[in-house]
Amino acid sequence: QRLANEPGVGDDAEVVGDANAAFKRAKKVVNATYHSQYLNHAQLEPPSALARFNADGSLELWIPNQAPEMFQADIVKRTGLPAEKVIIHSP
Repeated sequence: QRLANEPGVGDDAEVVGDANAAFKRAKKVVNATYHSQYLNHAQLEPPSALARFNADGSLELWIPNQAPEMFQADIVKRTGLPAEKVIIHSP
């Protein structure tokens, strides 16, 4: 309830149609509030990494992540290696 009443404009994930007009045309409107326990969105894999430079000049990394392209771009920026030489494995 506290979060639902936080001030601010919020962030719309999708805005399509006219919800207010649809409610006005509806024959029946059901209004309900649902509560659930807090669910922590935490990683399940251990926070560890392994990196290996290969003889061909490539760098391979085994890192737990959900955005390999983001990590690759960061590593390219930090190392100066071309993107095709940075290989991310997401176990």
